[in-house]
Amino acid sequence: MPQPIDMQSELTRVSMAEKMQDAATRSSLAALQRAQLESEENDRLKSTSVNESEETQDSPIRQEERKKNQSKKQSKKKKPPKTELDIAAHVMYTSHEEKEVVTDPDDHNLDLTI
Repeated sequence: MPQPIDMQSELTRVSMAEKMQDAATRSSLAALQRAQLESEENDRLKSTSVNESEETQDSPIRQEERKKNQSKKQSKKKKPPKTELDIAAHVMYTSHEEKEVVTDPDDHNLDLTI
């Protein structure tokens, strides 16, 4: 004996099938868009990259020169001996107007007593 057709369940089944098809379509479109963006990014990277010849690659001689230059720069960065001006820069005054020599200039002991 055939089953009677329930209109509400058939409409629900049809709407669910349409929703599934829509979701599949959206996901495939998103995948296509992602693939297109990736290919555009790869093309952009290829067009903006610099082609290097064998002459522009680092040779051992250039690496030695760089090491020498870095050691020269490091020797120049040594701090000169402290002068009276440096010491004066580290003098701070307390709330009682007393001089206080601070070793670290970033060490601020803020005293707000009145």
